[in-house]
Amino acid sequence: MLAAGAIAPTAANVVVNVIDGISGGTTYLWRGTISIPATAGATNGFVNVPCWLAGTAATQLTIEFSAAGGANTFESVTMSTIQITE
Repeated sequence: MLAAGAIAPTAANVVVNVIDGISGGTTYLWRGTISIPATAGATNGFVNVPCWLAGTAATQLTIEFSAAGGANTFESVTMSTIQITE
């Protein structure tokens, strides 16, 4: 989610990455772009992206934004995990 505060921010575009590994890694499992206009209170995001992401065993998954959204913006993520055993 990318959201504007009570004061209109500069319009912003950020990329959201789900990485198989540590922050800054390059093994992307999923990527998407979020944009918001220069409007106070604007929000945009992804809800229940329809896919299961399988990472490497015993390796963390990282969700990160490509950059800060700018002044008067807020970035947030929610992630659910399940463990599949075979």
